Amino acid sequence: MGSELDPSYVLGRRVRRSSQVDRRVSEWFETGAGELEQRLNSQDYQPPSGNAGPRSIPMAPSTLSSVAQSAQSRGSYPGSTQVPSLTNYGSTVYSDVSSIRRGFEADQYPNILASTSSDEVEAFHDQRPATWQCPFGFIGCGQMFEDLRQWDIHCQAHLQNQLPRHVECPFLQCDWEHTGSSGQDAWRYRWLHVVTYHSRGGVAKPGASRAMVQHLYTSRLIDNAEEQELRSVSQTP
Repeated sequence: MGSELDPSYVLGRRVRRSSQVDRRVSEWFETGAGELEQRLNSQDYQPPSGNAGPRSIPMAPSTLSSVAQSAQSRGSYPGSTQVPSLTNYGSTVYSDVSSIRRGFEADQYPNILASTSSDEVEAFHDQRPATWQCPFGFIGCGQMFEDLRQWDIHCQAHLQNQLPRHVECPFLQCDWEHTGSSGQDAWRYRWLHVVTYHSRGGVAKPGASRAMVQHLYTSRLIDNAEEQELRSVSQTP
């Protein structure tokens, strides 16, 4: 007999054990469905031997019920888990372009979107809640809002209600701008523009315009060093 640490001995033992299991399973199925069911539902089972038939002790009803409940719970969500849906996103916010505009995109579900038309993709996006990004990311704010009014109030808070007479669209791929008779007048036009053209949300431009930097500086919302730094990375010349 080889050593128990000898690889050939270990392999041979595994092969013999596997053969025994296969033979035992084959015997179970050859006995017929009735005896197989009896084996599975028994707490203790002894196969037939000689002239004696099989002997078994059935499981108690409480045991069977416990097994069934355990099997059922493994295949279902816990009571506190909510099944995801296309229209239920709770208060989730999104912090970048890809997560806002694309959602479940080709890098995650290539086989699904490969066979999906552009109209179907747009219909999917229509069901997602609109989100607006704070345009003051250049001073470290990256908040996202699902309520447009709260977004607007938040923007005014950054300006400490010192609204500029010249306003621009804060979102990517939009060059709209307006100069009003007063800060309140210009801001009202800005609000109407966003409501009209960006009702589905918007991703803020990455930097501040020269006009915004100038307004922040003249309103004493930033100091000399901050003004110089923002001008060096502003959107416009």
